[in-house]
Amino acid sequence: MSVVTQTVSLAPLTSVDLELLLAWRSHPDIYNYFKIQSGPLVWEEHQSFWLKRTHREDFLILLQEEDQTRKVGSINISKLNTEYPEIGVLVGELSIQGKGVGKKAVRLALNRLKELGHNKARVEINSKNHPSVRLFTTLGFVKENTTSTADWQTYVLESIP
Repeated sequence: MSVVTQTVSLAPLTSVDLELLLAWRSHPDIYNYFKIQSGPLVWEEHQSFWLKRTHREDFLILLQEEDQTRKVGSINISKLNTEYPEIGVLVGELSIQGKGVGKKAVRLALNRLKELGHNKARVEINSKNHPSVRLFTTLGFVKENTTSTADWQTYVLESIP
């Protein structure tokens, strides 16, 4: 049996990718953990959000295995005009969730934040989303004592490695 080599990279998300992003974000196993989305997206709302976004960068998560590269999720860095930019990640290909792809993508996003001159980051996580809590705490994020609601917790990284 041969060993499959996996490489994760990020590529800028463009309007060409909006349909794929819409499909991922409209799956209940994904949107159940979103703060401002409680059901499948409507194209017009999705497109309108895309056109109005500011102070953020959006990326596709690319997974290369052997000689094939495919789009498997997205990651964004928002609130770039603040001391604690916020990271949001989704692995849209459900079959690879929990296999380290999100962790590698978050590390790449943290590297991007450093390139942009930031040293801190934050993330808001639905308290029922145990895999995300594990992911971010493994990467050094610490739960803040104050939260906006019982369902959502804020985790911060005080110094990007």
